[in-house]
Amino acid sequence: MLAVPRDNNAAARENVRRIVTNKTTLSKSVALIAIVGTMALLFLGVVYGVLSPREWAFGMLAWFAAILLLAIVRKRMARKNLSPSAQPAIVLDDRARRRIHRRIWMNKVWIGVLAVCLPVGIVNGVSHRAWLPTLVGIVMNPLLMYVAIREIRRRRTLLDSPRP
Repeated sequence: MLAVPRDNNAAARENVRRIVTNKTTLSKSVALIAIVGTMALLFLGVVYGVLSPREWAFGMLAWFAAILLLAIVRKRMARKNLSPSAQPAIVLDDRARRRIHRRIWMNKVWIGVLAVCLPVGIVNGVSHRAWLPTLVGIVMNPLLMYVAIREIRRRRTLLDSPRP
């Protein structure tokens, strides 16, 4: 009788991969419920008169701060847990490459639209003496540009992966 050794490491790795996938799915589901549920409760509180506008504003600020904190913690945990050598190279076909190029082009157009709208919005806000909306626009416009630039850089690194 021939004894064939089992590969217990492969089974253990598959089991760990399944557990990590389940935990990731669960954490994403809980985060989605917390984000959407909180927003829905705040909205319903204002609609039915349970919350005053001031309470609603404080709730929105707390909700936004919690989302930012969650994103920062998640990003730091991802940096600690993943080693760069463990990630396989992504192979893209021509259709995926065209889609990535199209998205990069759309982000560049978006940055151009934002660059044109920023001075127009500032002039409009100053002429109507709407200081708070103008200030929010001055902050949000470059922030949206920054996010689009980051997305362009990320997609360019995807394009640098080897071709099939």
